[in-house]
Amino acid sequence: MRTLGLVMLCTVVCLAAGRGQAKKAVAVGQATPADVEQMERDRQDAFIKGDADAIDRATADSYVTVSATGTVADKIRMMANIRSGRTKVLSVTLEDLSARVYGDVAVLTGIYRDTHVTSGEQGEANSRFIRVFARGADGWEAVAYQQTALPAR
Repeated sequence: MRTLGLVMLCTVVCLAAGRGQAKKAVAVGQATPADVEQMERDRQDAFIKGDADAIDRATADSYVTVSATGTVADKIRMMANIRSGRTKVLSVTLEDLSARVYGDVAVLTGIYRDTHVTSGEQGEANSRFIRVFARGADGWEAVAYQQTALPAR
C-alpha cells in the first residue's frame, strides 16, 4: 500500500512537471517566495519568446492589469495584443523582487525594465510593479498587475 502511494505521488509530481513553464515550479503544494519570483521570471521569458500559449496558461481569465499611464486592460485585450504582434517584448530586467505568500495568494513587488515594440515603435519601460498570483485548481496564475512609472535611467 505504501509503495502504491509513493507511485501515485511520483505520478502527480511528474505530470505537474510537464505543465507550462510558468506553473511548473509550484503546480503542486504551497509556493515559496522563491517559487513566486521564478513564476515571474518564467512569465517574462514567455513574453520575450512571444510564447502566447504559455502566457495564456499562466494568466487567470479574470486578470486585470493597470499600466504605468493608468490604462486598464483585461486578459482578452492583453492576449489579443500579444497574439497580433502589436506588442513585442525584446528584453526584460527584473530588480528588487520581494515575494510574500499568504496561503493561496502571493504578492510580488519589484522593478521592471524592458525594451519593447508597440505598434511598430520601440520604447522602454521603467516601473515599480505589484503582481498578484492566486492558486486555483490548475495551479498558480497571475490575477492582477499594477505599474507605477519610474524615471528613465
